Amino acid sequence: MSEGRTCPNCGTELATNAPPGQCPSCLLLIGLALADGGNADPAVQSSIGDDSEVRTSRSALQRLRYFGDYELLEVIAQGGMGVVYKARQVTLNRMVVVKMIRAGVLASEADIHRFRTEAQAAGSLRHPHIVAIHEVGEHDGQHYFSMDLIEGKSLAESVREHPWPAERAAACVKTIAEAIHYSPQRGILHRDLKPSNVMVDVFGAPHITDFGLAKRIEEDSRLTASGAVLGTPSYMAPEQTLGRRAGASAGSDVYSMGAILYELLTGRPPFQGETPLDTLKLVRETEPVSPRLLNPKVPRDLETICLKCLEKESKRRYASAQEFADDLSRFLRHEPILARPSRAFERTIKWARRKPAAAALSAVSVTALLALAGLLFIEQLRRTEHDLRRQTQEALVKAEVAQQAEARARGQEVEQRRRAEGTLKELRAVQYDRNLVLAERELSAANASAADQLLDECATDFRNWEWNYLKHLCHSELRTFNGHTSSIVSVTFAKEGAGVVSLSSDGVLMDWDVSGGFRTSAARPWTNGINKAAFSANNSRLFVDGLKDDFVRVWDVASAKEFFSIRSTISLIAAESVAISANGELIAVADEKDSTISVWNLASSQLIRTVRGHHGIVNGLAFSPDGRRLTWGTGKLRASDKRNGKEIPDQPGLVWVGDIVGESEPVSLGKIEAPVLATAFSPDGRWLAAGRGDRTIAVWELRYLAITNGS
Repeated sequence: MSEGRTCPNCGTELATNAPPGQCPSCLLLIGLALADGGNADPAVQSSIGDDSEVRTSRSALQRLRYFGDYELLEVIAQGGMGVVYKARQVTLNRMVVVKMIRAGVLASEADIHRFRTEAQAAGSLRHPHIVAIHEVGEHDGQHYFSMDLIEGKSLAESVREHPWPAERAAACVKTIAEAIHYSPQRGILHRDLKPSNVMVDVFGAPHITDFGLAKRIEEDSRLTASGAVLGTPSYMAPEQTLGRRAGASAGSDVYSMGAILYELLTGRPPFQGETPLDTLKLVRETEPVSPRLLNPKVPRDLETICLKCLEKESKRRYASAQEFADDLSRFLRHEPILARPSRAFERTIKWARRKPAAAALSAVSVTALLALAGLLFIEQLRRTEHDLRRQTQEALVKAEVAQQAEARARGQEVEQRRRAEGTLKELRAVQYDRNLVLAERELSAANASAADQLLDECATDFRNWEWNYLKHLCHSELRTFNGHTSSIVSVTFAKEGAGVVSLSSDGVLMDWDVSGGFRTSAARPWTNGINKAAFSANNSRLFVDGLKDDFVRVWDVASAKEFFSIRSTISLIAAESVAISANGELIAVADEKDSTISVWNLASSQLIRTVRGHHGIVNGLAFSPDGRRLTWGTGKLRASDKRNGKEIPDQPGLVWVGDIVGESEPVSLGKIEAPVLATAFSPDGRWLAAGRGDRTIAVWELRYLAITNGS
């Protein structure tokens, strides 16, 4: 080493033959940053500098991302001796972990020997829960080895979040113990077991790594000088804290696994001082706190197993990692364990053996204290009453404070719940509004089924008039039939209510299936043509032919013969529609001159009611099943009229419903595009059908309309 030459980034001394600038480790980190497009950490970026010499070498540093057969992707961890990278092995195209000596080409012989010992120790082990070594080598003076990449996190990261459940912790450490038992059988002691050296994969299985302090049992390693202490203080066995000459054994790894189990159960290691030296002293001289005091959920048997591993004397621990694993298996199977808890007397004896001088002094002190206790007993009795009063008062104050804190917590919980409910309600309202907008768009695109589904998804407590309106539009027209070549003069539902019968002016009679949406039959019983007509709603037997005279004639549908006729007091030349009630007692006749509908009794030929209030030419009169309502359509075909040489389009139509009983005016169901020429109620009063001037038949379901069945 030359005097005064150090790395400007980390302060490491540089060799005489080292290039100017950073040490190899820092150059490697800088190279990774440059290979990543220059997105380096600010501290690293500042260490790169802007001088021309460094800028000239950037292209060379760019190549440092590729280390031999490996593409270095990111730094996973850094320790006192090594740097660990996540990498891709180029030739095999697989993800691995590459570990290098941190000092790089400046590494000492002892560093290299220890590094190779770790690789050889781990490389000689083939176990599913020990991270396997793939390759050990050297590239450009940089020693490295590659091993399996375990996707997951270490036990240290996991337990940092919260202690583990007892059975999960026991199962995990049992797997570690079985893997560690395998290594002494191959002549290897790990000597540095701790949570950060155990990786947990995505399936929850543990994998042991970092054999940096591993030792071969049959030989004396040159890695440690006499009296040196290696390892992590919180997880080292007491005999390891005394230095290399004290010797490590399989019991040392058992102790470390007990410390790991302790931390998984309690969230902290068994011993943790302010400094490493304080921790080492605690490991040698102090008994660990009972795990159940730190976590009352720890089962007593599992606590006994854990504390047996943490015995100060190696011979009092489990003889092997397999014995430890077997006792954990008994616990997991809910069988009696072999370990027994130490009694208070035994713990006292062990403490006295560790500290004989302190034990003797304690014995003298206890004797003196007993004498003094006798003198203080009377005084203590006098103070007891006073202390009890004070403690009672303090307890009352604490209880009051606790009640206030609990009340505040409850208030905060209620407020949080209220806010959460308000947020949820807002989200449901947004969803409701969104569905309404989407449903309206679907209706505009003539996709009623999609709109209906969107409306069904709306929350019931938000449904209002706008929902009902859109729902009505979804179910307004269920079927449309095409087939007639002449104007439709009458429609009626079949006796069973599942079909529609229609009659056109050319005398063609057609049957339609409402559910299936297709035509079932067609016939032409009246070859002379029809002016105005209507079916009786009860059995479809009667047909009314409105001829241009003073008579309304009723025909039998089956025979096409006149059944009977009546003479009206009004001119039937202007009659636009007639209808017969279901029971055959009533007949309705519409008059074009004064826009009225007259209802007559067929038996007595008496006028019962004149319906007024609509406007326009009446078409397609029909009685409801109970004979209490009438429905009809308005609108007129004007295709033959011309104005200024152009045809005038058909007038839009309306469907009307009016009461026979009472004096209320008829109600319109809304405007449709084509004139309405015929209407009919279904026998059960559920449906309403209308024949339109565009040669189509529309069907409505009455429960979605403003007018309901009057029966």
